[in-house]
Amino acid sequence: MSIGGVEHEVFLDDDTSRWIKMTMPGKGGKELHAREEQPGVRPTLITEDALPSAYLRRLVLANERLGDDFWLHGVIDHPAGPRLVVSQKHIRGEPASPREIARHFLTAGFTEVNAKTFYDAGENLLVSDAHTANVFRTSEGVVPFDVCVQQPRGVLLEAVRPAATLSFDDWEEEQPTLTF
Repeated sequence: MSIGGVEHEVFLDDDTSRWIKMTMPGKGGKELHAREEQPGVRPTLITEDALPSAYLRRLVLANERLGDDFWLHGVIDHPAGPRLVVSQKHIRGEPASPREIARHFLTAGFTEVNAKTFYDAGENLLVSDAHTANVFRTSEGVVPFDVCVQQPRGVLLEAVRPAATLSFDDWEEEQPTLTF
């Protein structure tokens, strides 16, 4: 079985139950970036092409932080740029609902940035592209398997970091001073 996508061509290896993925030549898929449009206003999230090196960093983070199972098999030399060949185990399950996906990440300590993006400030871990085609409900629970995992910095970090909240519960009201 072969499936085409934005990031890579994908083939199921029936013998190993692994999905073989080849990135598009010279590309490392898509990842989140941010653009500061106006000083003092939260930067806007944008999706941009990534380099192959960024793709590899994301796969390492997915393995280390989300328990994924990516393997790097090699690099194909292509006139338009290198193609990375990786594989990932086949996940048996059904697409998780948006509500199940949000509950999974919120329970794990993430905050919701938007409907498909979650950020864990304690781990400085950003997970995007978390939608029903990339997160399944399995017998073991909700399993993200083709999400984009990054450690944001700079403008991207400003865009996803939770806004400070104000609490007026601890503030004492000032009493007016009357002078005659």
